[in-house]
Amino acid sequence: MCRLFRFVLKISVLIAIFISLTAAVALAWVYYLVVMVPCSETTPERIAAILGRESPIYYRDGQEKVGVLFQDIHRQYVSYAQIPPLFVQAIIAAEDGEFFHHYGIHLPGIARALVANYKAGRIVQGGSTITQQTAKNLFNREGRTYQEKLKEMLLALRLEHRFSKEEILEFYSNQFYVSGTGHGLGVAARYYFDKKPDELSLLEAAFIAGSVKQPNLYNPFIKRDREAAGRAKRLAEGRAH
Repeated sequence: MCRLFRFVLKISVLIAIFISLTAAVALAWVYYLVVMVPCSETTPERIAAILGRESPIYYRDGQEKVGVLFQDIHRQYVSYAQIPPLFVQAIIAAEDGEFFHHYGIHLPGIARALVANYKAGRIVQGGSTITQQTAKNLFNREGRTYQEKLKEMLLALRLEHRFSKEEILEFYSNQFYVSGTGHGLGVAARYYFDKKPDELSLLEAAFIAGSVKQPNLYNPFIKRDREAAGRAKRLAEGRAH
């Protein structure tokens, strides 16, 4: 009995050592990819170019540009200092309550998403943080495969390494989809409420934050009839609260 116990104990120790070494190697590899490997995608210049993109209009051939449609209307950059604290609180509450405490990915959230996806037999949750959503919005993640998800997580870690939380939130607040070719908080504030971001009330900031994930669902202006518009408003009010 004692021999069996010692044998089991040795095996347990070996397994623990193996797991620890594997985790250490994995962490070292992630550190290498995030810190040591150059990444042109996450340079300040590249992100500034993405956030400053125009909304071009092309001829029928899809190649030659006619001009830019409502450039100032469709993209109004808002610096972090111009983002109202009410919106910061609302977007953190709606999208990522641990945003200021994690390093780009939230392992408990990922674990919950993996369990949900396993039960559903397909990808139904992503466990995305605001940093991951910023990476997805900036760099146009293709599809919902696990390979693309891992790429998104790596880009999120690179963003966290290069930029402050405030800068990442600034990127996110200027890139989420609103309507048509409009993106960002500046456009959303004017589109929904005809206001500047710093004029938003708590409920209005909560509405915009709540509609980020599914803007078309909560947008009453694009519905075909009054009934659908009313339903969208009720959904938006429920989401905001």
